Amino acid sequence: MSSNICLPTSRMPTCPSCLSSKDLLGTAQDFRLTGRHLQVYGDIGELYGAIAYGIRLHKNYAQVSDGCLGNDFTEVKTITPFKQNKVVRLGLSRNFSKVLIVRISPDFEGSGTLIDRQSLPIFKGN
Repeated sequence: MSSNICLPTSRMPTCPSCLSSKDLLGTAQDFRLTGRHLQVYGDIGELYGAIAYGIRLHKNYAQVSDGCLGNDFTEVKTITPFKQNKVVRLGLSRNFSKVLIVRISPDFEGSGTLIDRQSLPIFKGN
């Protein structure tokens, strides 16, 4: 089951120093040279969560969640610089109690908001 979540951008603290100094973000910016985006934005979002929020990341491709914040399993969703809308899809069948939504701006600055699973709207259907 998936849920569409409207991203509350007004509540998102910005942390440009967390991302701007990282080589991975510089690699993502190289799309301007080739016109092609690399598949690194999810990793950038997870690293942002680790640096800005203290999330302990699980191993890559773990079946539970992306990491832990205290005792809470945390899912990280990243909105890329070229995505126009502010809606993300969450697989509600995954095991998590918090979700961190990270937005990477067109200027390649990161911002995020942490949401408790309990406050997510419930939708029926697929």
